[in-house]
Amino acid sequence: MERVDNSLMKLRHLREEHEHRYKFAARYAKGKVLDCACGIGYAAKFFLQNGCVTSYVGMDVNSESLAYANKYVIPNATFREGSITKLDIDSDSIDTFVSLETLEHLEFPETALQEISRVLKEDGVFICTVPTDIYERKCSELYGPNPYHVQAFSQQNFADLLSSKFKFVSLAVASQRLVTTIQGINASLELEASLLDESEADRLDGSYVAICSNQELFSISPALYTGMSRIEYDKEAISPLRSSLNNAEELASARWDLILKTEKINQGYKETIESYKKEVEACRALIKDTESLAQKRLDMLIEAETKVSARYSKIPLVKFFLNIAEKFFDRKNTRK
Repeated sequence: MERVDNSLMKLRHLREEHEHRYKFAARYAKGKVLDCACGIGYAAKFFLQNGCVTSYVGMDVNSESLAYANKYVIPNATFREGSITKLDIDSDSIDTFVSLETLEHLEFPETALQEISRVLKEDGVFICTVPTDIYERKCSELYGPNPYHVQAFSQQNFADLLSSKFKFVSLAVASQRLVTTIQGINASLELEASLLDESEADRLDGSYVAICSNQELFSISPALYTGMSRIEYDKEAISPLRSSLNNAEELASARWDLILKTEKINQGYKETIESYKKEVEACRALIKDTESLAQKRLDMLIEAETKVSARYSKIPLVKFFLNIAEKFFDRKNTRK
């Protein structure tokens, strides 16, 4: 039973779990009620329906929750920001102090109890709930550890904690469970308290309920609150799951289609790559042939150059004899 915001209150089974506990607490309230950790303030109406309650003050550390609570004008109800460990409340001014599912969040719950006992009148009543240690363990195994819970209360250490500040402490257990009701069509539901056929551990699947005071209290009367039917619960709980599964199937189908398309594209890439490989091999073969032809041409050029060089290697000697002949003819002509 964690903080309930407006969105969670739309879930009927969660809303009813919280409302049942507040309805029970309202039965034992009187005078000026201070509801610490009131959330969005939906419990004010339950306390103010009790004729013994004169006013209601809702207190919370969350300003957003209080802003929502203050949207609605409720006669004799006010909401203010504050912490259970440091109450800006006059001493001996509160008749009933209520705080449900709060102490397990505190590193030092003794500090909160000190403040609560300070602001309560001598005959004031403190009503609170905390998860049982058995329920905490089962929730941790099922959902994982709750990082916001720093305390796990056994029956003994919870009773010892409360008894350190109050002379009289009455304990009960609140648990939400499936029940079967049989009633006349036109008759109101009136059930006698009866023992449930369950083990001790099953009885503790929920929260301890404590009513404390420095004046002697009457014992806590058993209470049974009926809520939504099993089929309505399944509809509320399973419909979102079914919708999520349908969405998951659609996403899986879309993912499969994408995989097939990707494989098709990849196959096209593979074929293109194979084609490119063949073209590259052809280009390599052509380059190799071109290099071979170029080498042959180079060899032919070298051979031709060699032959030309051999053919004209005697040209300087011819020029030498020609020069001699020219000089000879020049002298002959000069003599004439």
